[in-house]
Amino acid sequence: MKMKCLIRILLSLTLLSSFDFSQIKLNEPEKVVLSFYKWYLKDVYLKNIIEAPVVKLTKDGIYQIDTTDYIKFLNQSDYFSIQFYKSEIAMFIACNKKLRDINSKQKEDAPCFPANLVEGHECDFLCYMAWTGGQGESLNTVGIVKSEVTADSAKVITVLGDSISGPYSYPIVSLMNEHNKWKISRIEVSYEKPN
Repeated sequence: MKMKCLIRILLSLTLLSSFDFSQIKLNEPEKVVLSFYKWYLKDVYLKNIIEAPVVKLTKDGIYQIDTTDYIKFLNQSDYFSIQFYKSEIAMFIACNKKLRDINSKQKEDAPCFPANLVEGHECDFLCYMAWTGGQGESLNTVGIVKSEVTADSAKVITVLGDSISGPYSYPIVSLMNEHNKWKISRIEVSYEKPN
């Protein structure tokens, strides 16, 4: 009995060692996510390109988000779905409401980054790179941890890191199938390795 188990194990190991893992095909959502992060880490991340909207002081003395350059930046890529834009707009509206609450005394006492004066988390996305969770760390690797795909939606969990330091964050990328093309609808960053 033990000999049969040992033979099965050895046979399995032999088959596994001769298996060409390069033949494993990525599904379309995984390809989109890998392509997105390879482009982002190489051409955008930490390159002084608009990665988030900027906060400006209006002529009325109110801090507000200016999305002009950010929307142009998003439109230059073909990665994002209509739902992604809707989610971003809702987030900007919530942050703008909080920015309006900053009073002139706060502006004088702490002429720092306006998002730091906001109570709550509505403007947190202005304080870090929203698609990596980074604040300037060296990130140059991307991998797929796992994915779930249906006919019209997908969730791809990635791992971003540095080839020297290892994993940094685990972005959870939701995608939608829009007109037979997979588009990113949401990116939520986690720092915990998924099970």
